[in-house]
Amino acid sequence: MSDIEKLSFDERVFLAGSIKTMILADGNISGSELTDIDDLQKMEGFDDFDKCLEEFENKVTSNEEYWKYAESITNEKTREIIMKYLDEVSLKDGFPDASERNLFNKLVNLWK
Repeated sequence: MSDIEKLSFDERVFLAGSIKTMILADGNISGSELTDIDDLQKMEGFDDFDKCLEEFENKVTSNEEYWKYAESITNEKTREIIMKYLDEVSLKDGFPDASERNLFNKLVNLWK
């Protein structure tokens, strides 16, 4: 069982939305980032990524709502899993962009 499969649907919704937020943080989407999402779906069993992302987009319509959602993730193990995947996404194209690191660091600080 992959770590993603250990997450509840609501936690996977937050992860999918956070991945999209991180990918869009630098203002552009590369082909390799889309490939990374496909790999994540296949290798990690994130079969409902698209459904989770759609749910996220329906649920979270502002920056404030994103951070409120982040605050609702209280399980430490869940937070570690989410941060692991966000870190992997940010490092896929080499050195993470400053905007990606900023998002990552804000989550780290929120979840301290």
